[in-house]
Amino acid sequence: KTQALLAHAASLLSPQLPSAAMHGSVCLRATRAVRSAGSTSLGAGSSSRAGVTLKPGVRPLSFGRSLSSSAAASSSASSPLSSSSSAASSSSLWPLDLDLGRFPPIQCSIGYGSGVFRQLGFCEAKRPMVDLIFVVRSSEVADWHAENLKLHKDHYSGFMRSLGPGAIAQVQSWGPGLYYNPNVQLATNYGGFLEAKYGVISEDALLQDLRSWDSMYVAGRMHKPCIVDFYGSDASLHDTIRAAADTNRQSALAAALLECMWKVPEERPVDLFSLLSALAQLSYGGDVRVGIAENPNKVSNIVRAQAAELCEIYVPIASELGVAIDRSATDSVLDSLAFWLSELWQHSSALEERTVLFDRGAAGREQLFRHLPEALQGRLEAASKGRGKPPWEDPELFQSTLGAIVRRSSLVQSTKGVLTAGPACGARYLLEKVRKRLS
Repeated sequence: KTQALLAHAASLLSPQLPSAAMHGSVCLRATRAVRSAGSTSLGAGSSSRAGVTLKPGVRPLSFGRSLSSSAAASSSASSPLSSSSSAASSSSLWPLDLDLGRFPPIQCSIGYGSGVFRQLGFCEAKRPMVDLIFVVRSSEVADWHAENLKLHKDHYSGFMRSLGPGAIAQVQSWGPGLYYNPNVQLATNYGGFLEAKYGVISEDALLQDLRSWDSMYVAGRMHKPCIVDFYGSDASLHDTIRAAADTNRQSALAAALLECMWKVPEERPVDLFSLLSALAQLSYGGDVRVGIAENPNKVSNIVRAQAAELCEIYVPIASELGVAIDRSATDSVLDSLAFWLSELWQHSSALEERTVLFDRGAAGREQLFRHLPEALQGRLEAASKGRGKPPWEDPELFQSTLGAIVRRSSLVQSTKGVLTAGPACGARYLLEKVRKRLS
């Protein structure tokens, strides 16, 4: 019943999409990367894309396109995705059809940000830079950069090129474990180019952040809608990433509910806009770029434009945590999901009209705390000794701890950008951020 309702919701929001057997309306896909047989791609139109059946309990990572079920991930049947202008205008998803066959082999790609999912505050006629992350084998990071230097040496700053792939891999390992090449032109499948910024991360660094929030850099970006494409034949790794991403989002919802519990007076109900804003805010609190090179309305712009996607992701997780949305209006959250997802699509103001119901007492707070990453729980419990109250009753400790994690990782990554992008490209990227901040 749940799957049928989610599929119906998808058809209401994006009628162009195929409504065959689906696990929700998703953008989590598997792709066979066969470079010798032609290019692989991120987005629509790749004949090498294969359908994959999601395991029960494994949540879709993103929203807006469908994934056909298939018994074998190695099937050569394509899973076509809508890339027409009419489809793009009916959702917050920009068309994404990059040719990634020009890169060394990757395990998966992650598309995120305003160049993939639309946000308010941007000119509809000009697409923002596309943000991507490539996940590569942990044992092959230096080799990957060595090959990529041969294929795309112009993507790297002159300084880093001179140091070679070993040094590039070393710099990548600092902080959040990402190496970014910004302001590059990536080819599409239709002969065009998109301006993009792509980061490279090892599978171990990705999984560590998703599970423990060591840096909340990639984990925070995956709290929000994103597109994840899998490549190659390592089904075990793909399942591991799916499970880690699912756990990451459950932790994010628990953290956001705690934030709402502390910020909203007990006599006042928590509305859906407040909850989704708290979710989107998690990875921005403490970010050194906020207030300087980020739009101060960024969180609101994300939530208003991507409300339906966020609800499609988090309403099922909320149900698992014993949280109800408009429980008074229906016996089941999922019974009304198809209706109010379509309503949210047309009227984002409906967010304030939806009430989030959950246990706001001491027992409820502790239960939510136990859904946070274990490493973070341990850090908070150790820091709470001598403060006279448990960490789930200490909003100041919780917020300062998360803020410190985000601040450190954003500072390290921003500092790395001076080396990896080079002075000219780095200045161009910063000026673009400042321009968006002031517009």
